[in-house]
Amino acid sequence: MIMIPLPLTLLFYRVFLWIFKHKVKSFHKSMNWTTLFYIIAVDLLLVELFSGQFIGYILLILLSILLMIVIIQWKREIDINHFKAIKLMWRISFLTFSISYIILLLLWLITYI
Repeated sequence: MIMIPLPLTLLFYRVFLWIFKHKVKSFHKSMNWTTLFYIIAVDLLLVELFSGQFIGYILLILLSILLMIVIIQWKREIDINHFKAIKLMWRISFLTFSISYIILLLLWLITYI
């Protein structure tokens, strides 16, 4: 499960590129479909490296990101668009957890080599 997210992202990107024939749309679709795998892999890497439970912290990070987005929407606009907030949170989560995944994977490889 630790090694799945990156190849899966590339596989989804290829499939969506074949379907949509549009690079940006394909990347966004593959990003949306593989974010959960990055979150799970980061949790597993943290458990493997630091031998603790981190799912609560990850959920707290996700809720904090969503809360910040909702507050910003509330300050800028009168109505809060929940779908837009969740979609933006999901994209920020992909960015955050994919970078965390790469850093933790390198740390894990260095630790176990």
